[in-house]
Amino acid sequence: MSRRTIYTGIGELEAMGNEDHPPPQRPRGGAKRIRRPVSGRRQVTQRQPGLGEVVDEVLEAHRAGSPTDEAVRWTDLEPVQLALARGYHISRNTAAKLLARPGYRRRYAQQILLTFDAGAANVARSLRFKEDLVALSRRFGQRLRVALYPPYTSKWHPIEHRLFCHVARRLSGVILDSHQTALEAVQRTYTQTGLTVTPRLLDTLYELGRKCSETFLDINDKFIRHDSVLGK
Repeated sequence: MSRRTIYTGIGELEAMGNEDHPPPQRPRGGAKRIRRPVSGRRQVTQRQPGLGEVVDEVLEAHRAGSPTDEAVRWTDLEPVQLALARGYHISRNTAAKLLARPGYRRRYAQQILLTFDAGAANVARSLRFKEDLVALSRRFGQRLRVALYPPYTSKWHPIEHRLFCHVARRLSGVILDSHQTALEAVQRTYTQTGLTVTPRLLDTLYELGRKCSETFLDINDKFIRHDSVLGK
């Protein structure tokens, strides 16, 4: 509540202790009401017409969802970023309330689960792979929990059944005569439950023969904790 409301309450309490002062007048609307009807400021969407529509447009461009559950949606926008949307001036708390209106909530546990096949560059014993994971954790500012599928069980990975099978079906019968042909074929992948695919060509030059740094060899135990179940 505002500072003015607090001082008003303090004044009323002091007046109640004064025998010569009449008791504070209660607001209209029933004995249980403690504030006057229609008291307080108007909602920010009423004070700034069009703000609600702008928030919906911004979220439409900055949201994604689960291909298997339409009720699960997320956005990469922080409340402070939404507060600066298209020239509207709102506080961070107001922006958080506007995010909560369509059902967005901050996810707490503060970690991301990554699942991998246990082979190639992401083999479980690779210190270089673990060093890259630490760098990724610092970049995201969140803990990473890693689950590696044992050898010969990669077909159990959910991505095989939720994504790759649909991509393979779209590529069936297509003559892959160029990178662009493959890109366009994968881009047309979709399902009736809402799955869409956004592919891109990787034109990055990757360094060969990378090795774990000497520093990480000495401090890796400070960043990595093995799970109590199948920690190795």
